[in-house]
Amino acid sequence: MLRVAILDQDAVARTAMKDLLARQRDIEVIAECADGDAAISAIRQFNPHIVLLDVNIPGPNGFEVLDAVHSYCTPAVIFVTANDQHAIRAFEAGALDYIIKPVTEARLGSALDRARKRALAEPATLVQQIRELVNRNGHKTPSVQRMPLKSGGRIVLVDVNQIRWIESAGNYLRFHLQDESHLVRETLTAFEARLDPDQFVRIHRSTIVNRQHVKELIPSDSGEYTVITDNGKKLTLSRSYRDRFDRLTAHPDDIKIA
Repeated sequence: MLRVAILDQDAVARTAMKDLLARQRDIEVIAECADGDAAISAIRQFNPHIVLLDVNIPGPNGFEVLDAVHSYCTPAVIFVTANDQHAIRAFEAGALDYIIKPVTEARLGSALDRARKRALAEPATLVQQIRELVNRNGHKTPSVQRMPLKSGGRIVLVDVNQIRWIESAGNYLRFHLQDESHLVRETLTAFEARLDPDQFVRIHRSTIVNRQHVKELIPSDSGEYTVITDNGKKLTLSRSYRDRFDRLTAHPDDIKIA
């Protein structure tokens, strides 16, 4: 059985969650808490496999609860909250999933399936996860490997290494991956600040490219370059962004320059 702790100040929400969990044969609710102090105590005492928690609660908030218990145990953390404003921080803190209320049985089931897979992970994998969580809460900040994007009314977890390029269209961004794309309401300048500058390079006022997917650069008489990605897409490195050329061509063995 998988032990689950519920953290939500709303008694009605806790009851609804317990009703949904009761339909899962391998789930046992071992604690339900209405504030952060009670949650810290319960998690340390019962060492749950899964913690379902809201962010805004009395006392220590959801993130502070995780900080307080990470040295005792590393449960699979599923945020269940009323809005998406904390999604980025949640995933950076090691959250397994992020559910927007109201919670449906299907959405919760999907999150629990991921938690089950983690619970069955090899011991060595769990040790690595523990080390990563400790690093996140210490002085070292690891690079973000997965990025949550709110696209089409849902939050999609995207492996940042799979992003080939990002293009802007007004107040929206289009993220291009290998076999799919996602439209997100965001500005390019705001989103650029969240990206690793060693991996993602702005080459045009409306384009950011993942340099790991750049295969060729072709100069033009105008002083611009055509940037060709590994799937054949042609982008433009404009003259006003020529100062990014050195960043784009770091490790030149990876990139052909015509």
